Amino acid sequence: MFEELGFPYTGSDAYVMTVTLDKWMTKLVLGAQGIDTPRARLVVPDDVQRGRDIGMLGLAYPVLVKPNFEGSSKGIGDDAVARDPRTLADMLPKALRRYPAGLIVEEFVAGTDVTVPFLEGAGDEGVLLPVDYVIEPAARSRFNIYDYRLKSAEAGRVAVRCPPDLQRDVVARLRAICKLAVRTLGVRDMGRVDFRLGDDGRIYLLEVNALPSLERGPAPSPRRRARGSTIRRRWARWWPVRRDGRE
Repeated sequence: MFEELGFPYTGSDAYVMTVTLDKWMTKLVLGAQGIDTPRARLVVPDDVQRGRDIGMLGLAYPVLVKPNFEGSSKGIGDDAVARDPRTLADMLPKALRRYPAGLIVEEFVAGTDVTVPFLEGAGDEGVLLPVDYVIEPAARSRFNIYDYRLKSAEAGRVAVRCPPDLQRDVVARLRAICKLAVRTLGVRDMGRVDFRLGDDGRIYLLEVNALPSLERGPAPSPRRRARGSTIRRRWARWWPVRRDGRE
């Protein structure tokens, strides 16, 4: 809307928002740059209506079923993991009725969730230190997923840790991948890149959020992770510039 009206604004442009809100499109764009994401398939209602064998997608089980266009891990939890084709075939029609815009079915990666914030003008080319999540033992999910429950109803049982409890080489790899993802997509001003650190030692990019939450709570907003300066000074680096109309 701002672009149509010719108004200057902060944050990424409409193209970046469109791509990053579409998890499948994000996978395709970043996969072409050699960035690892979990192997996946896009499933839409037409796949069910045409009677396709949606339990056989050529993926290794277990698989995670998640909405293609939702945020805040909506629709993601232990009950979104299918261990075999029959369970997946039962799960997909119900999930598609709830999320008819499409689902991502991706190979479940055993591991832990971490995220890397981006704030233009701070850190290393805007890339800040990664953070990991400290979840109360009693609140952990069966599959160790930082899911919708932990981001909403039980957010108080999660703490964000920065610096993270990760080896230096892993931190360096995370920041390098984040830098490549931000450059490739054209994210500007602020953002967040979510990863899964696999038990197999590999780093898998899950999604890119070009409109991260700025509220207080466990979600690591760029302003909470801007170390070495006050929030006001960090944000002042780009906020006045955008108001003056730079694109």
